[in-house]
Amino acid sequence: MKKLPTVALIGRTNVGKSTLFNRLIGQRKALTSPEAGTTRDRNIGVVEWRDKEFYLVDTGGLDLGYLPKTKLPKKLKLTERVNPDDLIETNIVKQATIAIKQADFIIMVVDGAVGLQVEDQTVRNILRKSGKSHLLLANKIDRQSQRHDIWQFSRLGLGQAIPVSAITGVGTGDMLDSVIKKLKFSRGQPEPIPPKIKVAIMGQPNVGKSSLLNSILGEERVIVSPIAHTTREAQDIDFAYHDKHFTLIDTAGIRRRAKIRPGVEKAGVTDSLHSLQAADVALLILDVSKDLSVQDAKIAREITDGNVGLIIVANKWDLIADKKTGAELTFTKYFQRYFPALAWAPVIFVSAKSGQRVKKILDLAIDITAAREQRVPDKELEILLKRSIKRHLPAQSKGNIHPYIYGLSQTSINPPRFVLLIHPKAEIHKSYVRYLENQIRQDFGFIGTPIIVHQRFYKK
Repeated sequence: MKKLPTVALIGRTNVGKSTLFNRLIGQRKALTSPEAGTTRDRNIGVVEWRDKEFYLVDTGGLDLGYLPKTKLPKKLKLTERVNPDDLIETNIVKQATIAIKQADFIIMVVDGAVGLQVEDQTVRNILRKSGKSHLLLANKIDRQSQRHDIWQFSRLGLGQAIPVSAITGVGTGDMLDSVIKKLKFSRGQPEPIPPKIKVAIMGQPNVGKSSLLNSILGEERVIVSPIAHTTREAQDIDFAYHDKHFTLIDTAGIRRRAKIRPGVEKAGVTDSLHSLQAADVALLILDVSKDLSVQDAKIAREITDGNVGLIIVANKWDLIADKKTGAELTFTKYFQRYFPALAWAPVIFVSAKSGQRVKKILDLAIDITAAREQRVPDKELEILLKRSIKRHLPAQSKGNIHPYIYGLSQTSINPPRFVLLIHPKAEIHKSYVRYLENQIRQDFGFIGTPIIVHQRFYKK
């Protein structure tokens, strides 16, 4: 297997790092906005160029007021000048410096449209003290006439700046040629892409989604803050657990629609909901120390509408004092009353802060993924159907006649889908369909995954 080299994009705020990141990886993965500080966590993608591949890391802007000490790439400590209440900005810098420390090569991005700034010189100092190989990139050179102005960046002492336009893509090819010449690529066969279990972490703001992700990974991978909407964009993070490959998707907290601010927050929430389309399993994170709300129910509905697997994660279990015997059962029944349509979803009580039961979430996700791929032979479904009808005759949606059911079979997986063959003049009542779903679960499991039963007219 060959290990891919890592390249980090760094620079002050609003120089176009995220736009460039999206351009180079060939997809809109990073959230872009003219608002300063849009990017907060490290975002990682893969760049393919001239039969070579490398990891590209997008970082938040190294803001002058929150710059770290010169030794920060070696010791991740923040300067005493930082306002202790300004947690997000200090952590943006911390995430960027982690990227610098872990990178094999660094691209410093400056804004060619506005020229050299004092903040660029300070970022230059950070880069130099890291000792990493680097390249200087002048972004936003959208017109040929602007190329004459990039000479001023030679004052940084980082070599001649390469002019590019992240928006149009002009100059990015020359830049990539320069990058791959300076990277060391391992020899060997290309690393095969293993099947991944994609797990989306969903919930309201401040229920502990990012803390849970960091606890699962065992590292400070994303920013954690008591400030609502700290996470702005969905983060796809790959890792391995028990020989299984996962992609964890950390999403923005979803508030009530009326409270969502237009701009970055709205875009982040939209991306979070779209991430469900790619997920196999969703984690509905609840703050167990607080009462459930209507918004929790709305998020649950978004998950079920996506037909993905589901684990209800009761976080902050450490905050529940004087737990009595059967406390978990009591809470589970409370959740089932509040989410009656989610009785099939397992509930797990965890503490992201202490790490209690956090890894068991991954074990459940593995079981749920296997359940979503399960196929039931027609013969076994035929036995189930006959037994179910014998116990309880089918009810029609209209009228008192018991409709005739010809058969039950599974048509697909991910999620499991079944078809119920009925008489052309009949329609099975939805309560009886739910009864059959429960019988299927009772006999064949299907833990944590919705199962869908369609009605189809039988044709001889």
